[in-house]
Amino acid sequence: MIIECHPDDHSFCHAIAMTIKEYVISQAHSVYYHSLYQENFSPVLSLEELKRGFSLDEEIQQFTNGIEKSECVVFVHPDWWGGPPAMLKGWIERVFRSGVAFEFRGDDFEKKHHQSLLENKTAFVFCTSDRQKPEGYSVIEESWKDVFRYCGIQRSHIELFYNVHDSTYDERQAFLREIKQIIQKKMPAQE
Repeated sequence: MIIECHPDDHSFCHAIAMTIKEYVISQAHSVYYHSLYQENFSPVLSLEELKRGFSLDEEIQQFTNGIEKSECVVFVHPDWWGGPPAMLKGWIERVFRSGVAFEFRGDDFEKKHHQSLLENKTAFVFCTSDRQKPEGYSVIEESWKDVFRYCGIQRSHIELFYNVHDSTYDERQAFLREIKQIIQKKMPAQE
């Protein structure tokens, strides 16, 4: 499953997502591709949906079915103020929820324990940024690692591409070749 979150379908994020999609298809894998902006995804987790504990929204059910069927989930997004766009954050809140990505188990009236549900998944994050590479850790990288740990995803790769705004055509082509190599090396093998 590829989740792209950028409003411009001429963006470098879109080029990344298309490069990944084309490669995965060339390897005889099935692909669930979603562009959250093109699909006009609603990131709002309503109180009703929160209290119910699951979504009756057909679009959310389609995403959760895609997660269940996918061996690998790829996120492609820009760095907006140290995080993904709000639409993607809302997608995580609505799709990576209890019963899909984790749950709490235990007897009634007893302390429940957290159980991750995505242990058999692989995840990739490809993020573009106009910032210079920071000293030390990246907030975006740490946030994604936290999501993956909580959901049980142990096989993940997070790649941030810095100074994209000022990059040349050749540098962007090199980024795309690097992304393809990462996917080739780390994507689960077709069974």
